Amino acid sequence: MNRYKEFFKYARKLGISDEDRAEMVRNHTDGRTTSLRELSDKELAYITEHIALQHELRIRSERSVVLSIIQKMIGKQVSCYDWWKEVNRICQDPRIAGKPFRELTIAELNQVAIKLRIIARKQASVTTEPSPQKKEPVIMCRLPLKYS
Repeated sequence: MNRYKEFFKYARKLGISDEDRAEMVRNHTDGRTTSLRELSDKELAYITEHIALQHELRIRSERSVVLSIIQKMIGKQVSCYDWWKEVNRICQDPRIAGKPFRELTIAELNQVAIKLRIIARKQASVTTEPSPQKKEPVIMCRLPLKYS
């Protein structure tokens, strides 16, 4: 794959702006240039590998957050196969993400985490609310009135 194409693919996925990209190139070249065109093939390969690694670490981190929220929501031990089945079932719900877990981008993982936290908070408030104490039913009946 063309290194420029690969670089811009990861830069787009990470949300790196043109100014940030120029600053990254300037820092890597010790102020020599801010243009990708002026980089050697070796420098471009190094920067591309660096942002690819940043992307991988960031997506792993976001996935970990989502998985920990789901694990707390499920709250029980399940087999590995059933676990991933459940994770995909949750993520494929149109109200959550509408697609399998492995296909979610960083931005989508952030949105899923927000939605799952809201659901978990609502579930916690429902389960922690004290249930009203059951009172013995009062039987109402009419007593005959006596007039004296």
